[in-house]
Amino acid sequence: MTDIENANTAAIQSAEVPMSEFEERYVEELGKLKDKVQASGNLDGVIKVQSEIENFADAEERDYSALPGLKCLREISEESSARLRAEIQKNQLSTIGETIEKLDELKAELTKNGEIKNALGAGELRKQPIERRAVLGNSTGGTAIASDPLTRLWSLRSQADFELIREC
Repeated sequence: MTDIENANTAAIQSAEVPMSEFEERYVEELGKLKDKVQASGNLDGVIKVQSEIENFADAEERDYSALPGLKCLREISEESSARLRAEIQKNQLSTIGETIEKLDELKAELTKNGEIKNALGAGELRKQPIERRAVLGNSTGGTAIASDPLTRLWSLRSQADFELIREC
C-alpha cells in the first residue's frame, strides 16, 4: 500500500512542475524587460517591473498603463497561468482516479487471499484520495482545458504565439 501512496504523491507533485517552470520563465522575461526599461532610463518603469518580479503571485490590481510591455507580459502570464492550473488539476484528478482504482484492486485481491485486516486498511486508505478528488473537483480551473498538449508560455510553437509576444 505504501508503494501506491508514494506513487500517488510523486505523480501529484510532478503535475505541478510546469507551473514552477512557467513562473521561473515569467521572472526571466520580466528581468529582460527590466533591463530594457533600465537601458532607456525610465526609473518609474524599472520600479514597476521590479515590483512585478517581487509580487507577481499576488492577486492585487496593478496599473500597467505607463508600461505597455509589462501589461502585455502580465496578460500572457494570467492567460497561461490559468491554462496551466487547469491542466495541473486535470492531471492530478487523473492520478487520483488511478490511485483509487489501484486501491480497489488491492482491496479485492487482499479479500480474495483472506487478508481481511489488510483489505480493510486498503479501504480506509482509499478515503484520502477520494477526499482530495472532491476538493480538486470543486476548484475552478479558470479557462477550459485545451485538448492539445500543454502549451507553455514562451514556446512559440505557432504563428499566433509569435504574433502575441511580438505585440509586446
